This record gives sequence, C-alpha cells and structure tokens, in this order.
Amino acid sequence: MKSQNPSTKFQTNPKIQAPNFKQIFNLGNWNLFVIWNLLFGILCGVALAGNEVWAFSSPNFVIDDVSFGDSPVLTTGVEAPPKITAGPNVAQKGLTAEISWATDKSANSIVAFGVDANPPAGEAGYGTETGLFEESVTDHRVILKGLEPITTYHYQARSRDGFGNTVRSDDLTFTTGQKPAISTVIISEITLNSAIVSWTTSTITTSVVKYGKTLDYDKEVEDKSSGLTTVHTALLKNLETGTKYHLQVFGTDDTGNALLSDDYMFSTLPNPAVLNLAVSDITESKAAFSWDTNTEADSFIEYGRPGQEKKTQGQAETVLRHKAQVEDLIPQTIYEYRVVGKDKNGNAVASAIGQFTTLADVTPSEISRIRTETKVSNEGEGNNAQIIISWDTSESSTSQVEYAEGVGKQSFDQQTELDGEMAVNHIAVLNKLKTAAAYTFRVKSKDAAGNEGVSQKFVVLMPQRQQGVLEIIFGALIESFSWFKNVGPYLFEVAAFRT
Repeated sequence: MKSQNPSTKFQTNPKIQAPNFKQIFNLGNWNLFVIWNLLFGILCGVALAGNEVWAFSSPNFVIDDVSFGDSPVLTTGVEAPPKITAGPNVAQKGLTAEISWATDKSANSIVAFGVDANPPAGEAGYGTETGLFEESVTDHRVILKGLEPITTYHYQARSRDGFGNTVRSDDLTFTTGQKPAISTVIISEITLNSAIVSWTTSTITTSVVKYGKTLDYDKEVEDKSSGLTTVHTALLKNLETGTKYHLQVFGTDDTGNALLSDDYMFSTLPNPAVLNLAVSDITESKAAFSWDTNTEADSFIEYGRPGQEKKTQGQAETVLRHKAQVEDLIPQTIYEYRVVGKDKNGNAVASAIGQFTTLADVTPSEISRIRTETKVSNEGEGNNAQIIISWDTSESSTSQVEYAEGVGKQSFDQQTELDGEMAVNHIAVLNKLKTAAAYTFRVKSKDAAGNEGVSQKFVVLMPQRQQGVLEIIFGALIESFSWFKNVGPYLFEVAAFRT
C-alpha cells in the first residue's frame, strides 16, 4: 500500500504493537512511533489511535508502504543522492585555496585533495580530506591551508547526505603561487634615538617589526602603512644612543599565511665627540690643527686672543678625520681655541678650550718680483725724470727704497719716505731724477716683529728726451768705466724716449 506524504490514514487493529519503531508518545488510545536520524531529525512515523493509523514522513523521506502483521512495518523508498548544481570553483591565493560548490539537497561539505596526478578511488583517495563533516548545507565552502608553493594539486568536492548517499565532482586541479616572502629590508635615517625600517612583501600583508638589544626582540611596532599593502614602513623611536639593535619583520597575508624575515642589525648614532685633538706646526703666524670625531661631522675651529672676540674658520664637509689651519697670527702671542661642529643630523659637538703660543718672529720678510718703470717729462728743464718701483713680500711689511745717483754705489744718500702701512704688495716712486743718468737702488721692508728684509742692489739707466742719447750714454759708460761690462748682480732697465 502506498502512503501519501506527509501523512496517510490506515485502518488497523488497535492492539497491534510496533516493536520496529521507537515509541515516543503514549496517552490513552494514542501511541506515536517514529524512526529518526541525528542529521535530519524525525524521518517518518506511525500514529495509532484506536482503530486508526496515520503514517507520516519528513520532506526528504518517502514512505512506500505500511503493512501489519504481528507488528506494523514501515517500508520506505530509496532516497536519491544529492546533485552538484554549481561548481566546484576554486579561489586560490598564495598558499591557500577556497573550494566552493552547491547541491540540490542538504549535505555535508568535504574536499579530498593531494598532489597525485592519478588519485585512487575511494573515500581517502587523494590522501587528505578536510571540510565540514557534520554540517548539512546546500552552499558549500571549504578552505585549504598550508599548501606548498608553486605546486599543482588535484582535488574533488564531495557531499554526503544523512542516508550515506555521496556525490563526487570530477577530478580537478589548481596551482599554488609563490611562497609569501619579505624582501628589501632597509634601515635608514638612523639618529641618536630613532631609525626607519622599510621593506617589501611579495603579497599583500599586515606586518610588525620586533626589535631589541638581543634576539629576544622585547619590543615591537606595527607597520604604519594603512591597510594591507606590499610596501611597508615602520618608525623605531625612543632608542638608546650608541646602541646595537636586532630586528626581525613578521607578517600575515590576507589568507593567513605567515611571513618572517632574517635577523637584521643596526646601531644608533653615538653622541658626537672630539677625539685626538692636536696642535702642530706652530710658527710666528700660523698653526695647524687635527682631530677625529666618532661620527661624521663638519670641521670648524674657533680661535682668538683671550678676552677678545673669536674668529671661526673650517669646512662644511662631514668627515671622521679633520684638519684646519689658521693664519695671520701675531708672533709670540697666546691664543685660545676650541673645535666645534655638527653631525649630519644637526647634533652639536665641541671640544674643551685649549691654548697655544705663536713663536717669536725672527725671520725677515722675503722680497720678490721687483719691477721698475721710468718716466721722463718733455716739458721744462732740469730734473724731470722718475722711477716707479714695485715689489712683493712674503708677509705684511712696510715699504721704503734707498737710492743714489751713479753706478756701483756702496752706500745710499737718499731714500723715500717710510710707508708704515703693512702690506704684501708695495710701490714707491723716485722723483726729480736726472735724465741720461744712472741710479742705484735697493728696497727695504720691515715686518710687524721688526725684522727687516733688504733686497740686492739694482741699477736703472734714465733716458734723455732726445732720441739716440741712450746709445751715447752706454758708449760713454763703457769707455769711462772698464768694469761696466761686468756689473755683476745689478739690474738694468732702459726706458724708451718719448717723442
């Protein structure tokens, strides 16, 4: 006898028992017997009330017949297995894959997978099964984690209903991507108490930098970049000055895969300090300085006489080894000095104040590049010629010229007025000289210490206003003075006549 679903009324003997069913209700003439399942609950049942019987079932269960002998027996039809109506589809990210599919009936969600290209049949088959074994749904999602990088996997989607009926998809494959990795870790902008760490990741991740003085990494800071990204930056601050640190970058991508970098080390900058400061090559007017710094800094020195305003000179280039020289100092004088500077981050450094004394000046200034120019006026009679004399000295000195008319003079009866202005370039003019005459001269320069430098003697032959006189003078001199041909060190300069 075929039943109706969800319930059918049957006539039967009210004394008939139902040992094949589980009695869950009894009240007077009413008795309820059911067959039930943990996955789907009550599947079917028989209700007895006096001479009447009602058979019923759940929507997923079909009652084929109810017969009565010594006890009622419920005969059911065979439940059809679920069918896959969509998928399976795979969403693969890094070392994770999500398998999704749909069935026409509620069933559990299982994925069998492995790397075998020819998986054997059966439940185990692929080597690994994972999923939601006890949850019955029609939309199925299973996430596969911990996969090997750049590997082709075979998989099969499976769904089993409450009656043990199982549906299986075809054998399908997917290939994982590269293993998430951290690379290009750069530690930059290191200061006394901070540093910036930057790095890249092969996949989108969140990251944290763990750091400390040892490999225990007792501190950490999160990537300050917003959201999931492949380019990361973190600021480490409140570090100790001049201290070595270890750091390691940790990360997690959007599918839960963990990333880990190597250990990296860096040291914060020390407070700048001046080392090995020395003064050398002290003369009456110069002094040289050398020193080191424990971090790159510029090179400047402040110096001056005690109680007076200090001068500063040096170089802006940042280096570890420094040199400087000061000049134009006063002989036999006490000077104070100190080294100052700044490192690349603007941290200042300064040495203690020291002193040195310049040497007494006992060396006269060196005279060089003596040059002469003669001029003759064509107007008037008498002494109307002049000699312009210029020279250089190795240090600032006064200017004066001694001279006398004639050649071979051992002494000088005339001299220019002393020019007391201290200079290294000098000029003096000899006025009211005779034309067609010879003059011997020498220059004198006295430095600030009173050391006087004197040049050798020089002879200048003065021209006449008329052309040809020069040759006459030379002839007369040679004829009158036999030694004129060998004047020795004397310098002769002849000026052309004006016409």
